[in-house]
Amino acid sequence: METSAFKFAPKFLEGDLLRTISTLPGVIQVADISGRVSVRGGSPQENLTLIDGIPLYNPYHLGGIFSVFDLSAISRYEFFRGAYPAEYGGVLSSLLYAEIKSGNKERIRNEISVGAISSHFLTEGPLLKGNFLISARRTYFDKFLPLINKDYKFPYHFWDILSSYQVTVSPSYRIKISYVISRDLFYNKENDIFLKWGNDGFSLRNFLIHKNNLHEFTFFVSSFWSFFRIDDWIKMWNPVSITGFRWKGNFKGGFDKTIGIEYNHYEGKYDYDILGIKQLDKGSPHHFISFLDFRFKIKKLIIRPGIRLSYFYLRIKERPERNTENFRIEPRLNLKYFLKENLALKFGWGSYNQHLVSVAYSEIFSSFYYWVTVFNGWKPMNAYHYVTGISYLPEWGRFDLEIFYKKYNYILDYEFENYDPLNPDKTLFLKGKGESYGFDTFLEKTFGKLRGNLTLTVLKVIGKFDNDNAYHPLRWDKTFNFSFNIFYKIFWGIETGLRFVYTTGDPYTGVAGRYRFFYPPIPGHYSEENWEEIESSPYFLRFPPYHRLDISFTKSFRIKSVKGEISLNIINVYNRKNVLMYYYDYDTEPPQRKTIYQLPIVPSFEIKIRF
Repeated sequence: METSAFKFAPKFLEGDLLRTISTLPGVIQVADISGRVSVRGGSPQENLTLIDGIPLYNPYHLGGIFSVFDLSAISRYEFFRGAYPAEYGGVLSSLLYAEIKSGNKERIRNEISVGAISSHFLTEGPLLKGNFLISARRTYFDKFLPLINKDYKFPYHFWDILSSYQVTVSPSYRIKISYVISRDLFYNKENDIFLKWGNDGFSLRNFLIHKNNLHEFTFFVSSFWSFFRIDDWIKMWNPVSITGFRWKGNFKGGFDKTIGIEYNHYEGKYDYDILGIKQLDKGSPHHFISFLDFRFKIKKLIIRPGIRLSYFYLRIKERPERNTENFRIEPRLNLKYFLKENLALKFGWGSYNQHLVSVAYSEIFSSFYYWVTVFNGWKPMNAYHYVTGISYLPEWGRFDLEIFYKKYNYILDYEFENYDPLNPDKTLFLKGKGESYGFDTFLEKTFGKLRGNLTLTVLKVIGKFDNDNAYHPLRWDKTFNFSFNIFYKIFWGIETGLRFVYTTGDPYTGVAGRYRFFYPPIPGHYSEENWEEIESSPYFLRFPPYHRLDISFTKSFRIKSVKGEISLNIINVYNRKNVLMYYYDYDTEPPQRKTIYQLPIVPSFEIKIRF
């Protein structure tokens, strides 16, 4: 899907690729203040993002509100919601593959945009024997707010850079170098609170055509790290890096086939000191992967069988009890049968494994994810995907319907209630299993100047963990999810975008009731009484339904050789009070339930010029 497809969709403060993904069927944004998504009932940790072959496991700013992807720098992306081919793997739910633009080959082109919280600069053009692109962005509310009022202080900012350089050596050989960097910094000097986190990614890709076959050689390095300090009381340092190479060959013949090998070497460390209690965990596993995809056609039927082989190896000299190795076979199959040239039935099936597991107190505020690979005592998470549906591409638009079933054979969840830092190997995770099933549909239609799309997802997610007696809804069990986008060019050439979203309220575990009990009286004293709360079954309660209307207005202009756009975006037009969470005020009797709401009405603007 080209990124221009959602060019005029209402934005939250500024355009963002990962928020654009949330407009697709089967994809549900976890909260207004987070860019993370749940795909067909899966946890956000089950999604992977690749940009020019670089895996990014935490590509977010400001607790997940923004991603590191600037839409202006992305040429195209592919998004797999399930049953994806053997070429891809490593996660249980979805995979996003994005390409950075290679840069203008003819002339230097620049783009500057100024928005509500950040400014952005992009430049591209020919350089030496190739072409380049650099996109840079920085927020400025840490500088701007004190100018409005000296009492307004928010000591936080982020910046990021996406860049690429491509050289066409010959008609059959080209090289592309890509670099991604992001930094977030929060420093409260008065309370001595220091937080810093960031991503670094580099890839060197070689594309060679030999005998009409395309070979792609990729070398990449990716790292994510976070540092957190409060005075001398708490210090936490978590660097994680992945170094690897990948070769993929696309071969033509009687039937097409894609063959590839991949190697990933992980380096991870979790070092903390909390009130003098210190712990250091580190590991350096190796992951070897090979895959084979076939594609052949029998009359109206396209068949794509595949297989992915995975060997994972971990040895820790200081912690031999954690040593582990496992070998996994992941078969895949995709079928597509054309009833007509523009009408097809489809089916997909596959086995998927995930060796990296996240440790976090919240799936919403996601800047401080701690990623660990499985070690002795824990297996890779595993799920089966089953997908069937129909795809129709008439002249007036597009229609897709898919029925899915995802069986979680083995999943891990962070055990934060009973976690014992003195015995982490046996208390870090809970083992579980579950299933997600339902259907999603996408309809796109154009009526002259009016175009729009509609998505509908209906699903059920249930599971059971070590400490559960029976199956119950899981965190991402949001039964009914509906959205539509409308785009229309009104007077004076102003393009209007309107987006409406309605979803079933989030499930949660909460207080279902309470009872009073009395301590036996002590001679010479009155008996004491206390209240004990009764917690509901896991995720048995529901927040009210979520719904929100966003609108945008974009006006394009041209002054001689300078082109530009002025846009106004209004999020949550009718100021719907969507619930983020509940908490109780125990200073009153009975305790009063209080509510923390999600975003109120939020207007924002952006001015963009190109020259």
